[in-house]
Amino acid sequence: MLAHWSAPYRPHWKMWSWPCETSFWEVYEAKDLEKLLPIGVLYANPNAHYVLDMAALEMLPDLKMVVTPSTGNTHIDMLALREAGVELRSLLDDRPALEEIRASSEFTFLLILNALRRLDKMLLSGEWKRDEESLRGHELYEAMIGLVGYGRIGKNIERWCREFGAGVYWYDPYDEARDHIYQSSPLWQFSSCQVVVLCCALTAETRGMITGQMIYRMKPNATLINTARGELLADDVYDALKKRQDVTAWFDVLPGEANGGPEQTYLELPNVHVTPHIAGTTFESQEKAARIAMRLAGRWLDAYCKSPA
Repeated sequence: MLAHWSAPYRPHWKMWSWPCETSFWEVYEAKDLEKLLPIGVLYANPNAHYVLDMAALEMLPDLKMVVTPSTGNTHIDMLALREAGVELRSLLDDRPALEEIRASSEFTFLLILNALRRLDKMLLSGEWKRDEESLRGHELYEAMIGLVGYGRIGKNIERWCREFGAGVYWYDPYDEARDHIYQSSPLWQFSSCQVVVLCCALTAETRGMITGQMIYRMKPNATLINTARGELLADDVYDALKKRQDVTAWFDVLPGEANGGPEQTYLELPNVHVTPHIAGTTFESQEKAARIAMRLAGRWLDAYCKSPA
């Protein structure tokens, strides 16, 4: 049996040819898991309002595998999953197909252009060029863009920024293809670049990696963009942004999203602009993600049905 968590993906689930009986449920709250019949595979919605933790797993004693149409897993307690002996499949398990998903990269690039040209300020002013000085921006050409993370999204951003003539400088401790644009510490990006973009994966090593000290080191009127995960930010980043009012932040993600809703404190800062985790929300990207997840689930089920544990 399979449980399905999100209505937008249901058409793709039904289109697939499954080697076992399938059923569909909408599950957004942890308490709804108790309503499910015994299931073996769970399609985990990254937008669910809770974390798939040990308490949730105890409601699903027959669960064998979880598949998520995402690269991040903040909505899943990985330690609990391992302790329960449940396997996980994500978009990272089909990297060639994942490379064709560009929505998050495009959204991040949009925020870079906005940061330099101050489009949001123009729109909010509601006036026709009455205060040109306050609306004057910068070109991407020859701008210094810092990337923290040089994976799929980071490489897309680097390529597009270089096409515009920008200088791109990146930090990623996991990437071995290091050359003259690589920096040994993210602190360099924060102290040297006009725009700093967080586009790295959330791991035990990167959790809380971005500190208030880095914010204090940023150039005057610089911009910080985070389309990765809110948990990359240390707790003292809030206070640093509160004091550095000249620094603008664009956050598509916030700490605590998957655990009852995001922290609201950042929304109170006038220099922090928040979008509701929509970088990857396009018709095309969600369809591609759904198809990848279905394919991964199908492969796992084929193998399991041939030799069940």
